[in-house]
Amino acid sequence: MDPSLIQYAVRVVAATRPARFGLKDLARFITFGASPRATINLIEGARALAMLRGRTYALPEDMTDLVPDVLRHRLVLSYEALAEGQGADDLIDRVLQKVPAPPKPPRDPCPRRLDPPRRSCAAWSGRSSAASTACCRATTAP
Repeated sequence: MDPSLIQYAVRVVAATRPARFGLKDLARFITFGASPRATINLIEGARALAMLRGRTYALPEDMTDLVPDVLRHRLVLSYEALAEGQGADDLIDRVLQKVPAPPKPPRDPCPRRLDPPRRSCAAWSGRSSAASTACCRATTAP
């Protein structure tokens, strides 16, 4: 997975904790933000969603599509949020507006698509993108 996507997951989860990323106004609505496990689940979920979408690599939209589902039940809202009708989805939308997603890569990082993915490929096993490219070039079997 691209390091910028990993950092994006960390920034989104950290932004659910009060006073991060200029979101001090959310502090009164969130009693407890998401834990670091949310970061792990965003990363793994983005990988799985990319595979379901027919890719061996995750894109920023894979992760942003999962953010509400991963974070919704991990936020503990304050009584003030409940009194004002603020739901977890409203707060997550505000976090996503404030924390920018990394840019989409200009091209497929893997020179050949693996259909179906081979377990020997670095992209499948989660190694670095440089290893993925070398692995995908090396696996030329039909």
